Formats: sequence, structure tokens, C-alpha cells
Amino acid sequence: MRTKNTARRRLAAIVAGGVSLALLAACAPTGGDGGDSSKLEVFSYLTSGSEADALNAVFDEFRSQYPDVSVENGAVSGGGGSNAAQVLQSRIAGNDAPDVWQAHPGANLATYANEGLLKDLTPLFEEEGWKDVYPKDVIDSLTVDGKIYGVPFGINQMNVVWWNKNVAAKLGVEVGDTLSWDDFQKGVAAAKAGGVDPICLGDKDPFTTGEIVESAIISHLGADGWRELTSGKLSWDDDAVVDALKDYQYIVDNANSDHTALTWDQSAGRFADGGCLFLPLVDSAYGEFLKAGAKDGTDFGWVYYPGTEGNILNVSDVWVISSALKDTTNAEDFVKVAGSTEVQLAYQKIKGQIPPRLDADVSSLGAYQQQFAEAYKSAQILQSLTFGQSNPPAMQQAFYDAITQFNASGDTSQFTASMVAAANG
Repeated sequence: MRTKNTARRRLAAIVAGGVSLALLAACAPTGGDGGDSSKLEVFSYLTSGSEADALNAVFDEFRSQYPDVSVENGAVSGGGGSNAAQVLQSRIAGNDAPDVWQAHPGANLATYANEGLLKDLTPLFEEEGWKDVYPKDVIDSLTVDGKIYGVPFGINQMNVVWWNKNVAAKLGVEVGDTLSWDDFQKGVAAAKAGGVDPICLGDKDPFTTGEIVESAIISHLGADGWRELTSGKLSWDDDAVVDALKDYQYIVDNANSDHTALTWDQSAGRFADGGCLFLPLVDSAYGEFLKAGAKDGTDFGWVYYPGTEGNILNVSDVWVISSALKDTTNAEDFVKVAGSTEVQLAYQKIKGQIPPRLDADVSSLGAYQQQFAEAYKSAQILQSLTFGQSNPPAMQQAFYDAITQFNASGDTSQFTASMVAAANG
């Protein structure tokens, strides 16, 4: 039987061999003390203005229920999660895994579970009746070899284009319920003619470009094509991938000139302040808009990335518990609080995602969130490569590297060759 230390050494070896957990740009670890009954460390990358406020709302509720437990917020900022992932990598390698940390379902979570790093939460799901309140596909994405390893607390969609209604009115641009690529280009042209940046982008955080490339590929391949691409059934040198890269290049070429210096939340803030017409960004931006005082439906609107209507490019957040904890009582109590309907709704009123629970009444949430929740019931749910949900870390790493190379060279053949090699690797 593999011991926990052996599992950690093996994971460290995988990291050293190039399959770096730092590339799980979605992970943000928290450190633990091995089971001190009076302490709990919760590690995440929930550090933007709206995210920090939302997380504090969860902490406040936990502290009210468990006043004798000292909760340490181990959040790590920067890089849209990549900095936190590097910390997690180091801590796991040093036998200092966090008590509870933020992860993502699918391949991301499975990487940890397969190395014996996570506590089996199946008994907790049965005790809390959670198998009946989470969608089956969500539970399946948390399950490895028949065991459930994470408690979901938020669902995002990534293939979103936000548009600033005040800027659009000044430019005479009209945006309907959907946006074609031609109309998107017309809006870009109008913004340029009006002396306004057409597109806000903050790709100091690399996930922002990853999700645009993904959205562009889905617009050309559709849902089935995306699944075939990420499962290895379709080659990355397909013409649709090349066409998508050209669309991505168009977006970058028409973005603010300082885009490489801005973080994702800074680009959201600039958009909310009227600094551009369009913002292609995961709906984490929604919480930032609200925190900035922008009003949904009055100051901004949203559409799906052109050509991706009916699809949701998904990234979800889950809490996982370290298997190294001697006493998991505090950690389990925390995920129970975070997994409750009331706390998920309180969290999402600030954060701007939708709660994953089927019994959550979203009527108290914003208009965008209600529309997203309704769409989620019937849309094709597609897993993100950018956040490591569709593929293991090696493929996720290759994707980031290929985008970095493309940003420098503009060479589509170099991108496709790199991804073909990774898929065949």
C-alpha cells in the first residue's frame, strides 16, 4: 500500500519532471498544522475585492457557529491562481499540505486524489444528504474511483463578453441578446473611431488569454468538437483551431495597449469605469462590477462569446480536505458551513457566481446570475482546459506554453505543433 509520504514524494517527482502543479492555475492551497483542534487554515486564491469580501462572509458564519476555532485565511494573491498553486506545490512537496484548499473538479481534483492527498468525503455527502442536492454531473466531476473528494461552492461560465452600456450609447453601438462575430467587429471599429479602447484585457494573469482561446475554439468547433479536441479524438492542427487563433489575435490587437500589465480584476475595473466597450472575461468580473458600484442592466450587459451560444465553458470551485490531517473535525465543519444553501447564497451575492446546489433559490441574486442559472439547466456544459478541468496538468501546461509562444511569435503552426506533440505525448 502506498503511504502518504510516498505519495507526496511521487507528486514532487512529477512536478520536478515538468508536470507542474503551478500550472493548475486554478488551485490555491492552504496550510495546516496537522490537526490542532483549535485552528483551521483555509487556503485559496480568492483575493480580489469581491472575492475577499465573499470569503470573509463564509468565515464570519463559520466563526459564529464555531467560536472556539481560530480560522487562518491562507489566501495567496497574484497570477489569477498561479502564484497560489506554486505555494501549494511547495507545501505538498514539503509535507506541509494545507487543511482545506480551493481546487477545481475533473482532472484538477483527480491529480490530488490519485496521489492520496485528499480525504474521502463520500461519508460526509451521505450524512448531509448532498447527493440529492447537487447535479449528477457535478458529483461525477468530484468522484475518483467511486469516492467523492470535494465540496462545490461556486460555478462560473467563461465564454462571456461584457459590454459597457454607457460607452455603447455614446458610440451609437447596439448589442442585442446575442453578438455575431461581424457585429463584434463593427463594435470594435466604432470604438476605435470614437477614440475608445474597443476591448479591455488584463493578461498579466495568463488564464485570461487561455479562456479567450478556448472560447474562440468552441465558436468554430462547437460542443462536440471541443470534447473531441480535449479527449484526443480531434487533432490540435485542425483548421478550426487555426481560425480560432486568428480570432484571438484580433482581440489582442484591439485591446488596451497596457494589457500585459493589468490583472484580470484591474481590467474589470477599467471596464466598469467606462474605459472600453467590450470585456471578454469569466464572470468573476460580475462581482467586481458590483463592488465598483456598476448596475447590472443599466451600466453593463452581457452576451455569450460570438458563436458559443447554448454552451457554457465551465470552471467551478470546490473545497478539498487534506488527507494528512490527524483530526478533520474542523475542516469538515468548515465545508459543511460552506456547502450549506444559506452560505452559498450569501457568498454568491458578493462573488457573482451561481451556487451549485439545486435547492438554492437564486431569485435573491442579480439578474445576470438568474439568467446564468436558467441557462445552466439546458446548456452544453464544457470543461475548461485553462483551469485544468478537462485535462491533466501536463496538457494544461502545454496549453499555457503554446499560448505564450503564440503571443510572442504569432505563428499558428508553432502553436498547433506544440499542442499536437503534447496530446501525443
